[in-house]
Amino acid sequence: MNLWDVKGVPHRGWKCEGVIDVGDGASSSDEIEYEQCEMCGNEKIRYVHIMKNESYFRKLRVGCVCAEKMSGDYENPRKNENALKNMLLRKKNYLKRPWKYNPAKGTYSKKYKGTYITLVRGRYDSWGIYCDNYRLWQVRGQKIKDFKAAEVLAFELYELIHKRQEPIAA
Repeated sequence: MNLWDVKGVPHRGWKCEGVIDVGDGASSSDEIEYEQCEMCGNEKIRYVHIMKNESYFRKLRVGCVCAEKMSGDYENPRKNENALKNMLLRKKNYLKRPWKYNPAKGTYSKKYKGTYITLVRGRYDSWGIYCDNYRLWQVRGQKIKDFKAAEVLAFELYELIHKRQEPIAA
């Protein structure tokens, strides 16, 4: 469906609430389930811009070109999409780097871009993350339950600490 032609759908005044990668988390062998732009109907949208307009009853999930037209901003949607792509590339490189196990301490560590990151197995099957002077044992009041979750959260903590990009609302 092409909402550009539908009466009552605003064409301007939209704000971008964030950009997401529908392929994030897919391995190289997985087939990515692309989305369809809800504004123009274009298929195979991987980087989805979440758009909101106070005059419209719901948010729309659109591609970069429609996000530019809808917001009247021909610079930031592309910048935000590129920032997301760059962050995902850093995450992929981070996840490739091996952890070193220290049997004396029972910790896993890696050096990433000059920063030591350590994962510690805690009591009661939980994990802790040490990065610079920060310690993280819970997220939104919940314990970190497995190594993989701790590994991904450690990257997110590193990104927050080092502010490698402008924040993208999700």
